Amino acid sequence: MDAFILFVGLMAPLAFSPGPANLALAGSASLFGLRGALRFYGGILSSALLIVGFSGYGLYEMLLRHELLHRSIRLAGLAYIFYLAFRLYRATVERMERPEQCPGFTAGFLLNMLNVKFYLMVAAVLAQFPDRTGHGFPLFMAWFMAINITANIGWLALGRVAGRVLASRRSMRVQGMLFSATLAGTGLYLLAAELSSALGAG
Repeated sequence: MDAFILFVGLMAPLAFSPGPANLALAGSASLFGLRGALRFYGGILSSALLIVGFSGYGLYEMLLRHELLHRSIRLAGLAYIFYLAFRLYRATVERMERPEQCPGFTAGFLLNMLNVKFYLMVAAVLAQFPDRTGHGFPLFMAWFMAINITANIGWLALGRVAGRVLASRRSMRVQGMLFSATLAGTGLYLLAAELSSALGAG
């Protein structure tokens, strides 16, 4: 029980924070409803399962040993965050005249697979619970995914509530642009951190 409490205390702030996946989920649910965002979320969830599963066998350590691959994934992830922010913005602007389709399974899958911050979160939590023998790692994976799914559902619900409460055309446009701008702002923050790291290394 003590281990579980410590795990939740470490994991919850990371899982519930407004990262790229959570912001994209909220924006999608706001603009397209829960049903419209399900395939997008299915992609995010599938990639999360893969990343967590392979991290137990040294995935993140392997990335750290191959700096070029690590940096390439980080840069591709940044580009994809900006692309999704643009998709949400375009959906907001054009929704009334020419409805946009919600990003689908592939978009969600790529968003998480290219999100190095998610790899880092998994590695940081896993390092605190290194027992990977017997039932150790499957239990870790179950706890991790349970908290992560709870956080994702919370952000989906937040987006859906915002979409229903602020249902006028103007309100929908404002909230869609807000989610888009916040996602783009997250991308800019990560880009600044990437540039700072590169300059520091140089």
